Amino acid sequence: MKSNKGFTLVELLITVTILAIVIISAAAFMLTGSRSFAKGSADSGVQSEAELAVNQIEDLVIDVNGGVNYVVDDSADTESLVMYHVETDETSGLSVYKKRDVVWDRDKKKISNSEWIVKDDGSGTFVTDSTIYTNQLLAENVTAFNVDLSDVIKDTDKDGNEIDIVRSVVIRVDCVDGSGKASYATTPLITLRNRMMLSGDPDKIFTEIPTPDDTLALYISGSGMEGAVPIRDRVTTVERGKMYNLYAMVSASTNVNSLCDWELAGEDSGHNSNLNANGVFITLDVGTAEPNNYLIITAKYKDNPAKKAVGIVKVIGGTDKSLDSCKILPYDMKPYNPYYQGRAFTTNFSDEEKAELQFTWSVSDPSKVESFTEHNRDLTLKVIENEADMGKIFSITLRVYSPTTNQEVFDTIDYLIGGDSLLERGKRDDGQPNGYHRDNWYYFDLPDRGQGNKNFCEIVDYGIYVCDIHGNRISSKDYLIPYFLLNMNGGVMSPLNGGQRITYYLTIMEDMPPEEEFYIKVYIKFQFREDDTPWTYERIHFVSGVHLYGENATRGKANFYNDADVTFFYEVIGYYSLAWDNTPYVFDYDVVFDYDAPAGVTIEPKINVPHTVVDGNKEGSKRIKGTVSYNVIDQFGRQGWEIYDKITIKSATIKVYMKQNPSIYTYCNITYQND
Repeated sequence: MKSNKGFTLVELLITVTILAIVIISAAAFMLTGSRSFAKGSADSGVQSEAELAVNQIEDLVIDVNGGVNYVVDDSADTESLVMYHVETDETSGLSVYKKRDVVWDRDKKKISNSEWIVKDDGSGTFVTDSTIYTNQLLAENVTAFNVDLSDVIKDTDKDGNEIDIVRSVVIRVDCVDGSGKASYATTPLITLRNRMMLSGDPDKIFTEIPTPDDTLALYISGSGMEGAVPIRDRVTTVERGKMYNLYAMVSASTNVNSLCDWELAGEDSGHNSNLNANGVFITLDVGTAEPNNYLIITAKYKDNPAKKAVGIVKVIGGTDKSLDSCKILPYDMKPYNPYYQGRAFTTNFSDEEKAELQFTWSVSDPSKVESFTEHNRDLTLKVIENEADMGKIFSITLRVYSPTTNQEVFDTIDYLIGGDSLLERGKRDDGQPNGYHRDNWYYFDLPDRGQGNKNFCEIVDYGIYVCDIHGNRISSKDYLIPYFLLNMNGGVMSPLNGGQRITYYLTIMEDMPPEEEFYIKVYIKFQFREDDTPWTYERIHFVSGVHLYGENATRGKANFYNDADVTFFYEVIGYYSLAWDNTPYVFDYDVVFDYDAPAGVTIEPKINVPHTVVDGNKEGSKRIKGTVSYNVIDQFGRQGWEIYDKITIKSATIKVYMKQNPSIYTYCNITYQND
């Protein structure tokens, strides 16, 4: 039999067929995997492109403090998000106004952004001044771009016109890859940090932005730069016939006199004082016959007249009677229940003439408050709690009229609905075991959502930041935040009525700079356990700087004997009255007596402590009664009866000052009538 080796034709055909099937299957699998990888890579790339674009836009939008508008320009085939912003230049203290554009070019499918400096042209109109950057690419292959600005609340501008304030922004960006085979869309919600107007008119927007007013301040000195102290409006005194040096300062360290234009005006008609401006040397010559009770000094930046500082100095000297000024002093400032005290400051008024002073209170929008007593030295308000009014501001005015001199003076402050609770230094420990002052506890009542777990919530975030009266964050003041203690007390507690309230404790550290005055916002974010919707509650507190106001008095002939008491009165703002009961004392005083006495006889002042809080019919009253006394010193050893009737005390001048910061002071002048 013959042996056959190799493959038959049938076997070869079968083998080739199987091999072809395997190769085709492998190729198909590899092609599918390659396509899947390519699609996944494209999806990932386009997703990153869209998210990166939105993140960059969010960074541009979230801190804007001016205005925003969305513009569709069909003729240019573009859609634009236009923003206006203002910030303070750290070097010069000037306000810098900016315009930002985020533009989607429909044809080129690109999103880019630009930024410019805008400037007041001197007529109140803002125009483009210089370019910071233009057409910076944010994203390519963008098939859709949309901005939703519909989340607004109603408010009013400074002229009372209704405006829309944007609370949040929703941005949609749709992207595709270069081949058009992969797409991605993202629509994040951006919650704004600052008050932002829905408007595209910079002239309206920038006039509504409150800029920090402490970047430029006026200082005065009678001896030179080393003796300069800040001008405290209506408290700082200048004497007729004397000359003073003036300084415009930034951050209490930089003299910018040469950068400013200076103006001098009187509160009444005309004045005969002179302000001499010669570069860095600015002097004020007070006329010997100056008719005004007050002089108004203004320093304006030459490059930006809107940035200015105004100081009002009190003119003293002479013996005429005058109603000098009045002041609204905030004391018990619980939310919706503010209590103010009114004070009038006079020269050479008797007690009877002071008692005849007429006090009249008014508010700019009476519909926001319940009825109140208009003619009283003090004012207690009950503000109507209306959620739609939260964050709105109305003004409170006190007018004081003197029938004796036929003079009227006034003072005005702003009240923020839902905020304005007063934080004071020295208000930390009332002797309770927890060491917290009861007036520093605050709370928010939560909505009642029914029984059980529905009504319980968890706090997810909270904090504080420095702001203006509108709640706009002032980043340059972030260094003040460590001076505050914010304690959430465990977050949420349940009252007996079945509802809930969020409580917190807020206080100021003792070493906080006493001259600082600003607002601080507390924000608390929380969620109900059975609801994913986030909630945010906010409250704005006013932090007063420490201010002192002295009272002048006229007395009869002094009684001359050892250790005789001399009483004086003054006001304290920004420091809680109970601080006077603690040692070491926060304030102190120096005393100078003006007197006539025989040769060899001197009067030596003697400081008495403690001080006493008077007029304390309401907690928080800080009208202070102090006493000093004097010893009669005779170097010849004469007895009191031999020299007392030969001594004439003309006046006593008491300078009250803060130990920690002696530049915060006031004077109490006592004049004795010896005729």
